Amino acid sequence: MKFETLEDLDIYHEDYLEGAMEMVGGLLGKIQHELERLLNEGFQAIKNPDEYDAHVKEKEDARIRYEELQSNYQKLRAQLETFIREKARAPDNDARNQAALQLRRANSRILQLETDVKRLQAESINHAQAHPPPQNLQLLNKELTEVRRQNTKLRSDADDREKQLKDANSKTAALRGVIMKEASKYSRTHSDAELIQSLQRITDDVRRLASRYLIITERPKAIEGRRAKPRDTSLQSLWNMNLPKHALAYRVQAAIFEFLNAEILLKPAFDLDHADNHNAIEPGLVEFEKMLEGLPQDNLNCMHEWRKLTLKCAKSIARRDTGKKLNALVSELRQFLEPIRDCKVHADVQNHQEYLDRTFHLCADTFNLSQALRAEPGCEFQIAVPAPGSAVPKESDDGQGLLSVLAEERGFNADVAGTVAYTLFGALVRIDKASGIPVTLKPALLIVKSV
Repeated sequence: MKFETLEDLDIYHEDYLEGAMEMVGGLLGKIQHELERLLNEGFQAIKNPDEYDAHVKEKEDARIRYEELQSNYQKLRAQLETFIREKARAPDNDARNQAALQLRRANSRILQLETDVKRLQAESINHAQAHPPPQNLQLLNKELTEVRRQNTKLRSDADDREKQLKDANSKTAALRGVIMKEASKYSRTHSDAELIQSLQRITDDVRRLASRYLIITERPKAIEGRRAKPRDTSLQSLWNMNLPKHALAYRVQAAIFEFLNAEILLKPAFDLDHADNHNAIEPGLVEFEKMLEGLPQDNLNCMHEWRKLTLKCAKSIARRDTGKKLNALVSELRQFLEPIRDCKVHADVQNHQEYLDRTFHLCADTFNLSQALRAEPGCEFQIAVPAPGSAVPKESDDGQGLLSVLAEERGFNADVAGTVAYTLFGALVRIDKASGIPVTLKPALLIVKSV
């Protein structure tokens, strides 16, 4: 039979003495277990301050169980002693002797268990003294609380920073889109190589025009009924310089390029007056562009939009190859060159038609190049013409010199030798609006003075 509580025992009945002894042993065993548990689970096992409260509660529960076991043990022992005394007064000597023997055995077992209990209690005390709980546990808990608070704040700050970063990235993406859009507006329409090639084609046509269709071995003939312009007078004066034929040919080529530069290159023109019966559109547009050019420099967008329109006009003109403005320029060029046209050539119909075609395409190509240069966004262009008498600088280290000497013209004093006599063809210079740095795309071709 198994006995679990004191109420399960009839302590005054002799048959249950063995059960009582079993319960005493069980109580003492539980006491020993609780003491060993208290002894083995010391504070040194605590690594996290959060575990301290749970550990203290567990030890307190063990102490309460230990006290309950001690109380039950004392109660059971008292009942056993009463039972033995009553049995001692009984007339049955054998039963009395048997009970006394069992009592001695029980007392011996109890004494042994009490000795073990006292030993364990002493070890528990020594263990507690050797391993006291950390004195700074409260401080550690306080620090842990502060760290947690700071961690919460840092997490909140990190969330705020992440949100700010997302907002910044969003704004950056939007700004990048605007920049790309603006950059596309200001992207180059023509490459430098294309512009250089166009100008080279014009100068080549000037050379062919002067050599094939003009006569320079005779003085210019007078044109009746026409008032001479300054450039006409300047052209006729060349024959007063007594120049060799090749030098005179260079001077005539320079005069033709000067006409193109003065009348066409980079000049506001649209060739739209062919559709204007009142002749007001072309002058009005020219006046408006000059007004835009006079505005502050920060009106780049206005000028860009305006020049995009001029580029469209140039493309339309290139397809049409006709227009009052272009025809007027062609007519002026032919009038300018008429005094040095060979009269005999007029009789050659094929030669004359070639001359007409050559002069027209020369003006058309120059006009289209001018429109392309004016419509390029983000940069300005210049036709640089060094003045006569200016010094000829040495070529720059990067090979982007503004000038290139073609030949010398004799007949000058020694003190001016080596300076510019005149410019055969002007230089094409690109100026970036952002940096303001000029870049020579095609150097000017010069004739210098010589003794």
